[in-house]
Amino acid sequence: MRIGFVTGDLLQIGSGQMMVLPLARALRAQGWETFGIEVSRFTPTTKRIGGLTVWVEPLALNMGCSARQLQALLADGFRSQVRANLYDALVSQSIGRAAKTLELDVIYVLHNTNIFRVLLQRKLLDQIVVANFVGFGIDRQRGGASDTFPLQSLLFSRPDWDLHIAATMFEREQYRNVYERLGTGTGKLLHLPHPYDEQVYQFAPEAMPDKPRNVKRRATLLYPVNVYPRKNVELAIEVTAQLANAMDVELVVSGRIMDKAYHRRLEQLSMSRGLSERVRFLGGVPQDQLVELYHQASATIFTSHQETFGLGIIESLGCGTPVIGPGWIIPCREILEHVPYSAVAMTKDVDTFTQAVAKVLAVEPNRGEIGEFAKKHYSSVAVAKQFVTAVQHVGSERKVRVDALAEIDWRGLYQDKLSLS
Repeated sequence: MRIGFVTGDLLQIGSGQMMVLPLARALRAQGWETFGIEVSRFTPTTKRIGGLTVWVEPLALNMGCSARQLQALLADGFRSQVRANLYDALVSQSIGRAAKTLELDVIYVLHNTNIFRVLLQRKLLDQIVVANFVGFGIDRQRGGASDTFPLQSLLFSRPDWDLHIAATMFEREQYRNVYERLGTGTGKLLHLPHPYDEQVYQFAPEAMPDKPRNVKRRATLLYPVNVYPRKNVELAIEVTAQLANAMDVELVVSGRIMDKAYHRRLEQLSMSRGLSERVRFLGGVPQDQLVELYHQASATIFTSHQETFGLGIIESLGCGTPVIGPGWIIPCREILEHVPYSAVAMTKDVDTFTQAVAKVLAVEPNRGEIGEFAKKHYSSVAVAKQFVTAVQHVGSERKVRVDALAEIDWRGLYQDKLSLS
């Protein structure tokens, strides 16, 4: 089988690349040929990223025009909506061209709603088409895209995908309800977690920090997120401040500073709580340093207002590091509910989260057990095996039934009734 992964940008470090590369490697181990598909306006090329061949398809070839002519056509003077529609059509043609050139059996569209909009314009009938949208359907107030509900309506009113992957059982149940109301069979729905790279994020006993007898080591809480308001870093700081009344503890935030004004407010908050030397913002760090931070941390915490899945959570677990996560975010809660030595805090208040962290820190975790749990459920090898089985089933019974669109409230599928405060 030959599979092509289509996502926002495989040539840049991001969630698409972090999920695609380990999954592609695991599929290659099972005998599949794997490719990435990118679209460039002008330059045809191929690149190798982490063992994956990325095919870059130029738009200009599909227009039969020069790069300069295409650039003029898409210039700012061109009417914006017409330009956008034309660009979408060109991208659609380019993806189709790449799929034909590479003789793909499967096209896997991963979580980019712009790519999804483009592919809706073209039925790739020769390939099995897999759609996987991380957090698709989440209300904008909780982190979803501004146009998520119009796209949601398009997705379910044209269910011509062969396989629709949901990262959590909660998400799958939400989609199942919609499919049933459409009169469309739910066999195409698959619960398949997003994989982490078990060759990178793994338990390493030799990497554990030394702990001299009868000497308590400072507890380190790691929050591996980019810094902007949705990540609710202020709650992590307040939790650290409460813990500091009873123990030697620090907070390390290891993501890019996306909002400088927000970062300044967080530094002021740290100072006002007497934590100037106990809260560190590292900025973006390379992967090997992030792995070291997971190993060195006493626990990883996530205090976000919204996460679509929690890739950092399973990376941490893969390294054997316990996690305290947000019970108010169902996908995160679903991951952590059965993980040994970890915990969920069901509400966002400081006392509740502090108690959950203190409970985890009070026990010496079996990090090997945590790592094995993550490997069994979320590693690229485990996920790839489930994916292959599902695709083989689709290939043997490939049929899509499209019925009339039922009347659906497109304000959101995620009806979990939880407070947004």
